[in-house]
Amino acid sequence: MIVIASGPTSDEHLSLPVPPYDAESAAAVERALAVVRTRVPVASRGAFLAARLLLEQRADAEAVMAALLVPVRGAGLTSRVELEERFGPQVSDLVEEIELGGDGMVGSVGLKADLSGFLRSSAADPRIVMLRAAWRVVGLEVPGHAPSEALEWFAREARDLLVPLADRLGLGALRARLEDACFRVLEPDTYRAVSDSVSRIQGADETCVELLVKTVRMLLERHSVGAEVRGRAKSMWSIYTKSRRLDVTPERILDRLGLRVIVQSVPECYRVLGLLHAHFRPIPGTFDDYIGLPKENGYQSLHTCVYPVRHISAKPVELQIRTQAMHTEAEFGLAAHWLYKSQSDAETETVRQQRWFRELESQHELATDHGTFLSELHRLVYEQSVVVFLRGGKQVRLPQGSTVRDLLSRAAARPEAAGSIRVNAEVCPLDTVLTDGDTVEWSESEWPLSGGSSGELSREC
Repeated sequence: MIVIASGPTSDEHLSLPVPPYDAESAAAVERALAVVRTRVPVASRGAFLAARLLLEQRADAEAVMAALLVPVRGAGLTSRVELEERFGPQVSDLVEEIELGGDGMVGSVGLKADLSGFLRSSAADPRIVMLRAAWRVVGLEVPGHAPSEALEWFAREARDLLVPLADRLGLGALRARLEDACFRVLEPDTYRAVSDSVSRIQGADETCVELLVKTVRMLLERHSVGAEVRGRAKSMWSIYTKSRRLDVTPERILDRLGLRVIVQSVPECYRVLGLLHAHFRPIPGTFDDYIGLPKENGYQSLHTCVYPVRHISAKPVELQIRTQAMHTEAEFGLAAHWLYKSQSDAETETVRQQRWFRELESQHELATDHGTFLSELHRLVYEQSVVVFLRGGKQVRLPQGSTVRDLLSRAAARPEAAGSIRVNAEVCPLDTVLTDGDTVEWSESEWPLSGGSSGELSREC
């Protein structure tokens, strides 16, 4: 247990159960806390809030220490050499990438050179995105001396750049927090209207969810399925964007109410899905299998919408079914990889994200202006995907519009023997655009992959 105060002189303390750091890491975090309290007492509240936020994300000790030490370095009260000597090179490198202004806001990366450097640094260590996002949340939720115009600038940059990057890294909880903070700053009147609309139906929603939680728990217990069942609240920004896109009121959004059912294994996920569909009335067209076909950022879960309590409420409810590992990935993504992935798996995932950031850096260099680059970033993160099949039924999810060449590039394959590539049993050129359901095949004897077999290709992608 690490106790982080809300301020250096405050009597209010928040005790947070933190990830299972080893004794050395826990002691290092405590040392970083002591440095902040003694050297920058005035600016320490932001550091404490940023550290608390990262602890909630299950972040590793190095990231938490870096978040704490940002204002110390920013105020010139320590040097990079001292940080490296006391906390190690990884922490000092992370701190150097976060520039904190006198108003307590993380500096902008709006200029082309700044953004190039940011993307390059993020390719070296993707945790930089997490740190910038955490400090930006603090700056927007608890604004210091920044004028309203500056706050709007920082919020707009966070919404356009940091939010999609956090989404790509699987930082679901942090991304949602940042989205709502940007929404509140950039569109305060709309935010209040959505908040008021949701508050009017909140009581009935909570009653419905409470009843549904009890019902699902009893159903699963009756079938000897051990599971954790909890309610899920949709963020204000998510409610607003979906109601605007569908042109409906918040009451009519199908997944406004939600439950998460967390089980021990993948087979139990599908068993629970069958039990829930047999017990409740599923809504046609709302089932998504992100376990068999994970999202680009690694997200896995089964989604389905049902009408749960027919004689009490017509409210549709979304059910998400996943394992504990899937839940941790969905909520905390990159932040918690050190905690629940094996070292080799965590390193493999880091390499995959680093490769993606390097590709993004190349896109930035090719972009004619900042707006063009942001549009490309949003396309890469949010655009609909297609699913293609490889030998043996392996499935790969790719961004819509991807070509055979894109598939080979992401798999680090050698395209010189392109004549052996067949799409739906026909030889096709590398610029063939893949569509949903296409089958891509090749002969390993004619066209060896630099990374191995087609099975490895599917895991890479």
